[in-house]
Amino acid sequence: MCVDVNECSEGLAPAACATCLNLEGSFDCECSSGYLQNDDNTDCIDINECDENNGGCEQICLNSPGSMKCACHSGYSLRSNTSSTCSDINECAPNDGQGPCDHFCENLDGSFQCHCIGGYNLQESGLECLDVNECDSIAECEQACVNSPGSYKCRCFNGYQNINGSCVDVDECLASPCDQNVISTCSNSIGGFSCLCPPGFILTNHTVCTDIDECAASAADHGCSQLCVNNPGSYTCGCHAGYTKVGDKGCIDLNECSTNSPCQHDCQN
Repeated sequence: MCVDVNECSEGLAPAACATCLNLEGSFDCECSSGYLQNDDNTDCIDINECDENNGGCEQICLNSPGSMKCACHSGYSLRSNTSSTCSDINECAPNDGQGPCDHFCENLDGSFQCHCIGGYNLQESGLECLDVNECDSIAECEQACVNSPGSYKCRCFNGYQNINGSCVDVDECLASPCDQNVISTCSNSIGGFSCLCPPGFILTNHTVCTDIDECAASAADHGCSQLCVNNPGSYTCGCHAGYTKVGDKGCIDLNECSTNSPCQHDCQN
């Protein structure tokens, strides 16, 4: 004997059945919203709402079992959770209108564009701005070029000054840079100068004339037979007591007995 199976109570009906009616040898399925009955009314087939008029969505329609939802392209957002229309996202609104950009942000329909101030280039990321080193490219400086953020400046080498955009040699000798304590000489040159000291002095620190201590050298150098006395820029020779000077550098014994003898009777030199 065959007994009818109640598909509805046995859980054999599809989950999409909103209402299941058992029949002799079969069952009848009434489908939930978003589904259509198949030919023998025993199953539910999803309706693709996006096939008709894009589901009423302005941009993107996403079908799902028994339903659908609207979405927007990148750069747009739904006006509300239940809306089918999209509005532009202003990516530049954050950061006081700067958005994700280093410098300036321009909002576009569904997108945005970053811009840099003068002297900077927009990088491949489309967000960062990198300083342009004008000294490597467009700068036309006569002598030195100094790059700075977003700009550059032309400079003159030491010993030159900028006059109406041109680097002109400075005559440093007009300021008397050489040692004024002695009779020194200043010689101007292109981009610099040099000092010349008088005899008996040596140039130190580029501008100072320092006395040469001739007496510090050996007797063979200064030539004094006994004493050597250093003077600024020169030296003199002297003799020990009991000697008298001969010429500029020599000394001979002084015969005290021959003149003005200090002895009462005999004097021996």
